[in-house]
Amino acid sequence: MLRHTRLLVTVFVLAFGIVFVFLPHSAAAFNPFQNACSNTGVTNTPGKNPSTVCTTSGQNPIGGTNGILYKVGLILSTVSGIAAVILMIVGGFNYVTAAGDPNKAANARRTMIAAGIGLLVILLAQAILALAVNIVK
Repeated sequence: MLRHTRLLVTVFVLAFGIVFVFLPHSAAAFNPFQNACSNTGVTNTPGKNPSTVCTTSGQNPIGGTNGILYKVGLILSTVSGIAAVILMIVGGFNYVTAAGDPNKAANARRTMIAAGIGLLVILLAQAILALAVNIVK
């Protein structure tokens, strides 16, 4: 049963990855934030100027490397990465101090594997965030 589940998960992940690799890039052609900081349709009359955030920074406040999306994602991934490393250390400590007890060793091993998977997910999230920031930019 476990073997079939692993095979099913592996096939699903590979299929999901292949779909995104070969998916047409035109799906990401629409950028709702493209004109967020432009003067399109705005005259230079008082009260109708663009936001001061747009005029002072010269960048879209949502996208880009100085945007809110990037900063929030960076903070979340940093906190999650630190938590995953701490869990890896705790799992290693529990594994070393298991004193031959197979249940404690198995729990420690599961903790370290879960922390490793968490780190991989965080790295993938960072890659997706970088892609999203470049699209929104």
